[in-house]
Amino acid sequence: MNGRKRKNSIAFLDSENGEITGQSEITNHIVDYYKQLFGHNESCSFHLGKGFWPNDLKVSEEDKVELIKPFSMEEIKATVMDMKENLAPGPNGYGVTFFKTCWETIKGDLYAMFQDFWKGQLDIKRLNYGVITLIPKIKEANTIK
Repeated sequence: MNGRKRKNSIAFLDSENGEITGQSEITNHIVDYYKQLFGHNESCSFHLGKGFWPNDLKVSEEDKVELIKPFSMEEIKATVMDMKENLAPGPNGYGVTFFKTCWETIKGDLYAMFQDFWKGQLDIKRLNYGVITLIPKIKEANTIK
């Protein structure tokens, strides 16, 4: 067991500034690398002119009202119940079956979350993230590429 753990551990990494050792320093180096790789881009100053879209392709006033109205419990329930089952669970570990089966228990919390989202009070960064797993493709890999 100890041999397997040692084999699957990262003892050190090479960087432009030399060798990195220590779990927290290695973790910080990896996080910084992926933040730079996948992080936020500079904001774009490109904007479309007011007359860019022809009037017949613009959203109607009635559609605008529909698009910006708050979520209803019926909409949320219909969406949850229409989701395909047997898909991979989300980052929270719960699959669609859980949400359908436990609807009566969790519907209030889901509704509150959607209302916070509609009001612009929900930190959606927590909902949109990825998990990166490092898998060395060569023996004794010591750099991140």
